Amino acid sequence: MNETTVTRKCSKCHETKELSSENFYRRHSDKKGFSKVCKLCNKKKDAERYQKKKDKILTQKKRYYRRQKERQNEKGGLLEGDKK
Repeated sequence: MNETTVTRKCSKCHETKELSSENFYRRHSDKKGFSKVCKLCNKKKDAERYQKKKDKILTQKKRYYRRQKERQNEKGGLLEGDKK
């Protein structure tokens, strides 16, 4: 049999790659069911965004952790979803 592989061109790096979950994230709203930007480009973008906003992200994480600890202490132990 003659198998044909479906490919997609990444809209960011313009490389043509096999259209699979190894190369593209799933996107159900897309006609083909996958994102138009490849995983590598997506990861690079996320890493750049993290570096740009690192201080803000770390501050938010610390605040969330502190609030969760306070809630846990107020409730006297375990919160919803914690393992018993």
